[in-house]
Amino acid sequence: MLEANTVKWQDFVSQNIAIPTPWEKDNFDNMDLAWQKKRREMNNRIAALKKTKAREEQILQAENEYIRQDRAHAIKVDTYLQKSKYAGKVGAFEGAGYASKGLYRPMLDCIMFSKGDKPFCQVCNSAVRRVLSHYLE
Repeated sequence: MLEANTVKWQDFVSQNIAIPTPWEKDNFDNMDLAWQKKRREMNNRIAALKKTKAREEQILQAENEYIRQDRAHAIKVDTYLQKSKYAGKVGAFEGAGYASKGLYRPMLDCIMFSKGDKPFCQVCNSAVRRVLSHYLE
């Protein structure tokens, strides 16, 4: 079981936040699984079009549709996560490193978790700065 004193980013943890931090994970996972299925289907279709040497415009149309839907999904994810009462807080959120269970991330969202137009979270930003400082010394 994850405990507050074992979180490697404990210096950043928001006050009065539970560790592990509960969040709207089940709904998110259902939304993400549905998207992964649709994404796989679109990728398979594009691969089949290329394999059968379909017209270039047909392949391009399928690729553009994938890009459009991928962007729409990224916006949907951003909106969903921004509405959480834990948005902007540091805790220990289950779901990290491409695993839905067993691994934890410091913030609900960050460029290291989901696509979209966002920066690194404050914990990732600190880690990047530490690494860069090491190489600049």
